Amino acid sequence: AHHFRNTGTKGTGEKPRSRYWRMMDLCEGKELFLLTATPINNRLLDLQRMIELFTQTENPFFSNIGINSLKGHFRKLDKELNKYFEITDTSSGAITNTKEAEYVLSDDLLFREIVIQRSRSYIKESQKKHGGRDIQFPKKSDPTVAEYSIKKSYGKLLGLFEKAFNRREPLFSLAVYRPLNFYKGEVEDAMEFGRQSQVVGLIRTIFLKRFESSSKAFEQSCENMVFKLLAFLEVNSINTKEKNRLQTWINDNDGILKKAEQNQIELFGGEESSDEEDLIPAELLDDFEEYSREEYQVEKIID
Repeated sequence: AHHFRNTGTKGTGEKPRSRYWRMMDLCEGKELFLLTATPINNRLLDLQRMIELFTQTENPFFSNIGINSLKGHFRKLDKELNKYFEITDTSSGAITNTKEAEYVLSDDLLFREIVIQRSRSYIKESQKKHGGRDIQFPKKSDPTVAEYSIKKSYGKLLGLFEKAFNRREPLFSLAVYRPLNFYKGEVEDAMEFGRQSQVVGLIRTIFLKRFESSSKAFEQSCENMVFKLLAFLEVNSINTKEKNRLQTWINDNDGILKKAEQNQIELFGGEESSDEEDLIPAELLDDFEEYSREEYQVEKIID
């Protein structure tokens, strides 16, 4: 359910209707159960948006428990939060600590009425409230500390990672996704220039998130990117020197590429390419165009 914290566009004019509003259309008139481990991520508004999926933005929906305005109720909680934690910048409404959310919601009537928790204390209190039998849980064992060293686990990769995401001269430059940085003339479309920079920033963030998720997820993203970059190089390597350089790199990294190809097959299906077949799928080659050397510094993009 936490995928529906943001409303997005309502779908007016040419703008498509966001998944939030499409979900609201589906939920109308239905009994709804939302499952999430993080009902609040950044703001109390996150929870309000999810609640509105079944209230259909009808403010008096909870009038039977004395809440005549859902929006007004959450504004009140926000003010309480800001006052207690002395938050002066209220423009973002961001919650920086889960304890903050717990403070304002622990005694909130609406939260207690609609949120079902799975904690031991909640279950015990719920059983008492409804006259159920006393539940005995197994005694918790003391936590044990497992020895872990990120340097031992990832070693050399950490150093390469720092170089890849260096702010000044990143190894992970993604030049193929920002060709206007290598345009020889004057860039007239500032919006497109900015859009390309945003795309690069987004891709870098995704890779960081994948690395944060697991080494396997990061490996898959790297493999996907390698084949995309190879496709660009295949299309834009036009002279003998560039073609030989590309082929040499492919030959030197044959084992890595074969393993990556096998992982791609296991993940997406398909058949392994034979020695006579091209390593780079034709559909990837179609995604890239050959840049004019008169307009772009293609040699720098390749480097």
